[in-house]
Amino acid sequence: MRPIRPTWTDERLDDLAGRVCDGIHRLDDEQRRQRAEIETIRNERLAARFEAKQRVIVLTWGLAWILTIATLVAVITTAP
Repeated sequence: MRPIRPTWTDERLDDLAGRVCDGIHRLDDEQRRQRAEIETIRNERLAARFEAKQRVIVLTWGLAWILTIATLVAVITTAP
C-alpha cells in the first residue's frame, strides 16, 4: 500500500509562506529587541567606567595641588 501523499494547493502553499514570513518577522523583532538591550547594558557599563576614571583623575589632580601647596608652605616657613 502506498502512503497517501498530501496535495499542496496554492492556498496551502500561500498559508505556509505566510506562516514562515510571520515566524521570520517575529525572529527579527526579537533580535532587534535583544540588540537594543545589549547596547543599553554596554552603554551603562561604559558610562560607569568613564565615571570611575574621571573620579581618579579629579582626585589625583586634587592631591597634586595639595602637595604643591604644602611644599610651598614648607619652603616659605623654613626660609631663613
